[in-house]
Amino acid sequence: ALPISDDKVRGFVYDLMHGGDAPWFIQVLMPANRFFTTGLLPDHLRDELGMSWGPRRQQAFDLFMTVVPPIYRLAPGPIRRLPSTYYLWDLRRRLCSGRGFL
Repeated sequence: ALPISDDKVRGFVYDLMHGGDAPWFIQVLMPANRFFTTGLLPDHLRDELGMSWGPRRQQAFDLFMTVVPPIYRLAPGPIRRLPSTYYLWDLRRRLCSGRGFL
């Protein structure tokens, strides 16, 4: 099978997963976001993107996915949507200013 990622793709994913120039309130959540995003990826994609993952992380991820969803549902909608709301606002701002997506 042909690889689906190269150094450019891995660099883009790295930048995306580390928050780039996002504001501090997004930056502080990036480690958790990386953990959950990595946990949701199939093994072959994690390997190809160079993301480390092992049995201990998998156990922690499985525990989290059992315990947190019921709690998450109790959080107010605006809090749950904060990251996507910010990035949508930023995208619109960039498009209006002519800077584009990246």
